[in-house]
Amino acid sequence: MICSIVRDRLLALPIWWQQIKSLIDFNPEMEFEVSVYENDSIDGSDAWLQDIVDFGDSPVPFHLSTERLRTAYFGSIVSGERVENLAFARNQCFLPVNLNTFDRVVFIEPDVVYNVEEMTELLLADHDICSGYTLCQRNGQFYDTWATRLKEGDEWWHNPRGFVNRPTPVISTFNGFCVYRAEAIAQGNTFSGFSQQLQKHDCDTAVICENFRAAGFSDIVLYPYQVLHP
Repeated sequence: MICSIVRDRLLALPIWWQQIKSLIDFNPEMEFEVSVYENDSIDGSDAWLQDIVDFGDSPVPFHLSTERLRTAYFGSIVSGERVENLAFARNQCFLPVNLNTFDRVVFIEPDVVYNVEEMTELLLADHDICSGYTLCQRNGQFYDTWATRLKEGDEWWHNPRGFVNRPTPVISTFNGFCVYRAEAIAQGNTFSGFSQQLQKHDCDTAVICENFRAAGFSDIVLYPYQVLHP
C-alpha cells in the first residue's frame, strides 16, 4: 500500500502522481493500493486529488480522505504540535484499508523526486523498515536529519553530508520514501508525536521506528539511494 499525506502541495502533485503510476507500471507483478489523507489545503490540492477519484485516473484502488481541521500550518521545524499533527495525518491513511492484506506500507512525501528502479529495490528488500536518503535540491545538503538516527541515544543525524555508500543499519529513518513491514503496523506500531523512550515530543517518523523496535521489528536500514527534496 502506498500512502501520502498532503497539505498545500498543488504544484508538486502532478509529478508525485506520475511517479507513483510509474512505480506501479514498473512492477506489474505487485498489487498496489493508494491511500491519501489531505487536510486544510487552501491551494486546491484537495480538488486536484478528488479529480483522480472522480475521473478514474488511478490504475489501482485509490482511497482519498479529506478534512477541514483548521490546524496550524508549520514549516520544517521542531514542534510538539507539528509532530502530533503529522502523526495523526499519517495514521489516517491506514483507516480505509485492511493492513493484514498487505506485505508493505510505503510512505511517499508529495514533493520528492526519486528513481523508480532504486525504489523498487526497497520494495523488494526484506527489512522491517528501509529508505533512501534525502538531499535538499536547493543546497545539496542532507535533509531528513531529525528522523534519521544511527544508534541508540542519537536524536539527530550527526554526519552533515548524510551520505551512505552501502545499505547501513540505523535505528530510525524516513527520508521521503520509506517502506514499512505492514504486519508491524497492523499490530498497532504506528506513528506518534511522543517518544515513550525519551518521554517527550519527538519526530513522528522516528517514533514509529522506536515503536517497531520495541515490538521486535528492529531491522531498519538506510540505503544509498538519493531522494531529492525541495
